[in-house]
Amino acid sequence: MFLARGGRLCYSGAPRDCLRHFGVGDDFAEVYERLDGLEPELEQISQRFLASQPLPAVSLPGEAAAAASSRTLQHAPLRALRRGASQLRALQRRELLLCGRDRPSLALNLLTAPLAIALLATAIQRRDVFQVPTAGLTRSELPLAIKVVFVISCACIWSGISSHIGAVARERPIYERERSFNLLPLAYVAAKAWLIVLLALPQALLIAVAAAVLFDLPSPEGLGPALIGYGLAAFLTILSSGSMALFLSTLVKDQRQASSSSPLLLMPQLILSGVLFEIGSLTALYPLVASRWSVKLLGAYASLEGLKLPAAIPGLPKVDVEPYVSSLANVSVSVEMLLLQFAGFSLLALLALSRRKGLKG
Repeated sequence: MFLARGGRLCYSGAPRDCLRHFGVGDDFAEVYERLDGLEPELEQISQRFLASQPLPAVSLPGEAAAAASSRTLQHAPLRALRRGASQLRALQRRELLLCGRDRPSLALNLLTAPLAIALLATAIQRRDVFQVPTAGLTRSELPLAIKVVFVISCACIWSGISSHIGAVARERPIYERERSFNLLPLAYVAAKAWLIVLLALPQALLIAVAAAVLFDLPSPEGLGPALIGYGLAAFLTILSSGSMALFLSTLVKDQRQASSSSPLLLMPQLILSGVLFEIGSLTALYPLVASRWSVKLLGAYASLEGLKLPAAIPGLPKVDVEPYVSSLANVSVSVEMLLLQFAGFSLLALLALSRRKGLKG
């Protein structure tokens, strides 16, 4: 359904007939441009639609009208559910169409993290960074391996942020107009979350393959192949950081502000991960920090605990390997926290959009 200024009904019907009715191509954005026209043009469009589909006059006696009203109330939840499902399907098609059209951005979103991992491998020149040296452990293996895991985690986080930081901000005028036409915020956010999941699948696959090709990944006993573990860690990290970006995108006004605010998401992930330095009492913020659980998950599948020296060396800073233990419990907690972050930030995005009203007039 499309309403123009003044409440003029310009179209109501199947989406496939909408574009033909307005005389536009295959892009619904052109419909909104038509609805921004002058008053005479809008009146003409409205009258043409009403003339082509006149509303039948219905007259019911008092008892019949009451019965019809009762049936309407009974079927209201079902109609709302159908309307939400219909909106979700339409929004999913639009997300796919827009994502496929912007191929340069899609390519960057898919290849940025694998290229960063390739640059990292070129810089350190150590395929066996996660393997115990045949000559024995030294004090350099574990810190270097933790740094590699941390960089891979940051690459995953940036993939999620950069892919979805403008998800809502760039569509704000469209959302407000569609909200005026009874767009359900739940359907809108669900379509955005669905795209995060859909895009995270190839992103995580490419990241896992890049890590497996460029490094000799161990396979911890009881956790399965490292390739699957790295793919899982990358996938969940992108989900979490992507939902954070989605939430932040609901709070800014336009694409420029969204791009400028992306460091606000990335910097806490770097500082509060617990890798670069001790953060003291700020460990209470760990439930909100995707990098912490991402590093724990990647570290578990990298068998970092196997690189710990058997005895402490005097004068050498102690490195805590407890967060990276290759255990099913450690993996489960990290997976649960990343999934909770994805659900939590998606819910916050829904709440933020639900408070935003549509256009007036």
